[in-house]
Parts: sequence; structure tokens; C-alpha cells
Amino acid sequence: MASSPARPPPPDAASLDRSRSPLVGAVRFSENFWFEAPSGGWRNAYSWLPPEPVPLRAVIILFHGYGEHALRYQPLGEAWAQQGLAVYAMDHARHGHNLDNTGFTGMRRLPFANLVGDAVGFIEYVHGRHAAAPFFLMGHSMGGLVALLAALRVQERHRSLGGFRGMVLSAPALRVGGQGLVPRHSVYSPAWQALTRLLDTLSAGFWPNTGAPTAQCTTTKGFGEANDADERHFGGMICAGWGVQFVDASEYALSRAAEVRCPFYICHGGADVVVLPAGTAALHARASTPAADKEKVVYPSLLHEALNEPQRHEVMEDMLRWVRSRL
Repeated sequence: MASSPARPPPPDAASLDRSRSPLVGAVRFSENFWFEAPSGGWRNAYSWLPPEPVPLRAVIILFHGYGEHALRYQPLGEAWAQQGLAVYAMDHARHGHNLDNTGFTGMRRLPFANLVGDAVGFIEYVHGRHAAAPFFLMGHSMGGLVALLAALRVQERHRSLGGFRGMVLSAPALRVGGQGLVPRHSVYSPAWQALTRLLDTLSAGFWPNTGAPTAQCTTTKGFGEANDADERHFGGMICAGWGVQFVDASEYALSRAAEVRCPFYICHGGADVVVLPAGTAALHARASTPAADKEKVVYPSLLHEALNEPQRHEVMEDMLRWVRSRL
């Protein structure tokens, strides 16, 4: 019998400088490690763990949004670790500090299902490290969509993963295509989707506009400059074909909303024009989760990235309150 080929070793962690981030300044985490993803390759990941003598109360497994990366959630990781919550976050394929991050054009042929499969693998990995602790899934925007689809798999296929207490979702990408992405077209138009699929075969970077600028994501002063200085961030553009995959995944998730049975907390900026609050309202209404176990909060004046808005501490505290209530 032929032997299996040897798996490639993880990349050299020293090959990427994570000493400082334009957004969070000095980088601080408990651990920086490589996770071997089910779809192939290695994913850069971090943990923020409760310091001694703070006892571990629960584990948060966090998934970032499109074009960003896990280190953008360092303030949350640090703050929640002080409260006894271990926070784990992974850079999605072709994002962040992964060696395959070549910008938005690198997303062109990446199956959306790979992101979900990798997320489930990461959940299993983290759960294996803290098998006795309750855990929650968390995600923002695209990461919220990934977390939701992963939660459906955890419900269906991974009943052995005890301790799953629910989800915390921030502006999950269930209704993409507001002013931030397609100001003059409807991404739900079959004709538009057919056109973008055709154009994607001709140009890797085609998209009908410039994407979602920082001004439509947060009002925080200086945030746009930090994004521009962050070479690992590419949130402003989406390839056409991958954008259609994104829309397909959001529609698929909403079509299965009634299958959601786990507790969840979901919040959204009421002024979000990148991902529409209607998707959040639809999930909350359609989910089979008992009314007492699901909570929806809309912040009327906030934009897409509520966790990066000036009121972010209020948003973070509301999330933490809900997590504590489930312990």
C-alpha cells in the first residue's frame, strides 16, 4: 500500500511581523498559532486567555468579516479575557496574516463552503482544547454568516460537541447589497447575477463599483486611515463571481433560518447600508429558537461595524451581558 504524502509543515511564524497593527497599535495576545484547515493549508489564529487567577468561564470562537482579519478584534479579546472568557479567532482563507492573502482578487475561485468547513474544523479544534467549558460562536458580517452556517452543522452533525450555548452575531451578512456594495443594481436580480458570472470569467477583479468605503462602515475618526495603512485589510472590493457566491450563501442561510434552534443574540446598526438590517430581522423572526432564548438589538444611529463605532463599548457590554446570562 502506498504511503500517504507527508503533510506540509506550518509556515514559519517569524515570516510575518505582527508586532504592531495600524488599528490596535501594539499587538497583544495569549497565543499565535497555525491551524491546519480541513480545506487544505494552514490558517493563522490567535487566542486571548483569562490571566491568572481569573477562572475560565466560557470560550468564544470568533469569525471576522470579509476583507478584515482576526487581530481587528484584539480589544474585544483582551477585554473579555479579563472577564473569564477565552477568545479564539482565525483568519479566514486568503485573509489576514495567512500566506495566501493576495488581496480581493485572490478570493475569485474560493468556494464559500470552504470557509464554513474550515470554521467547523476550527470549532472542533478549539472545543478539543477546552472540552469541559461552554462555548459560543461569534461573527461579524460575513463572519456572522459563516458562524450561522457552522452552527447549523454543529446542530446537525456534531451533537458530540457538548457545551454549545449559542451565537453572538453582529450585522450578519444575510441581506448584502445595500448602498455600500451595489448602489444602482440589485444583487438579487437574476439578470444582474448572470451578468456578473459572465464578467467574472473575463476579469478577475470586476465589480460594478468600488465596494464599501470606511465612511459607510463606521464614523470613528481616523478609522479610514488605519484601514488604508493595514496591508492585510482589503474590504473595499469584491470580485464579481465571489460576490454572487456571497449572495447565494446569504439566501441559503435565510432559507434555513427555521432550522436554527440554538440561543442567539443578534445586533445591527440601524443606519447600516452595507448589510441591510432586514436580514437580521428575518433571522430573528424565522428561527425556531424559543422567544426567551433569542434577542435582537438595533442601534438606530450606528453603521455597519458597530464594534468599531464610537459607541463600541456599549455594544460590547450588551453582548457580554447576554453571554453571561447563558452561563
